[in-house]
Amino acid sequence: KARDMRIYQRDKVVGRHVQAYVNHLPIFYFPFITMSIKRGRHPGFLIPAPGYNSNDGKYIRDLAYYYPYKEYADFTLGLDLMEKTGWKSNFTTNYTKRYYYNGRLSASYQKNINSAGTSFDWALRGNHHHDLPERTSLDVALDFVSNKRIYESSDIIDESLAQWLTSSVSYRKPIGNTYLNAGAVYNQDLINDTANLNLPTMSWSLPTRPVYELLGGSATAWYSNLSYYYNVRLDHTGNIRSSDPSLMDYIWQNTMDPADSTRYLVEHHAGIKQVLGLSNSYNYRGWLNLRQSV
Repeated sequence: KARDMRIYQRDKVVGRHVQAYVNHLPIFYFPFITMSIKRGRHPGFLIPAPGYNSNDGKYIRDLAYYYPYKEYADFTLGLDLMEKTGWKSNFTTNYTKRYYYNGRLSASYQKNINSAGTSFDWALRGNHHHDLPERTSLDVALDFVSNKRIYESSDIIDESLAQWLTSSVSYRKPIGNTYLNAGAVYNQDLINDTANLNLPTMSWSLPTRPVYELLGGSATAWYSNLSYYYNVRLDHTGNIRSSDPSLMDYIWQNTMDPADSTRYLVEHHAGIKQVLGLSNSYNYRGWLNLRQSV
């Protein structure tokens, strides 16, 4: 409630001697307050969300400032305050440029207080899509946390129940009438504190084509019924069960379990698989199809 109030259309509301109420109980007094009522994207503070739950106690979330950058992006910097469990800072940005790229990035840093003591945790999540020349594309998805504790009080059900986090990079490029695919995938198990990865993985497939095209012949040649196909896949996989892996553990290094000489804490494998096929098809008197392949 305000004793005096003035409204500037499509601009702001100004009030003097303002009282803030919860239900019918006045809890705070402001001698002066101004609130924007502009439409569209413009800088300003967002309306915070107070509340209560058994884990955090009383809290105020989304003490945040919003800033738009031209027509391409916006930024939000916010803070959550919890009575029992500490605080959490957040940064979020969305960006897009039509026909070129678009994406989103969010990061958070949290002081968490519980019966075991005080800890500091972070989380990083984002995605990016980029359209490159010649129908080539690049996609990046990031999802990392220092510890599952950062999601304990989350109101998002997928976060509070999350067991696996997946991050990936993929690159797709057309070659002739087929595509070259390359990328990397990292999976983190939040429950068992393990991880597995494919770094890198690459595949290319050549669909079934007639042999006469390869040899420069014609469709009437005696070998016109011969066809070939080819595909190749390269893959490097790693299983990480170490509680404190090093950078080389992620890239290539194998580490034996000091307590068990038959078990690896970090184990990597790499390989290449190629498939080449040749087939011949023949129709006898219009009713019997014969096909041989190798």
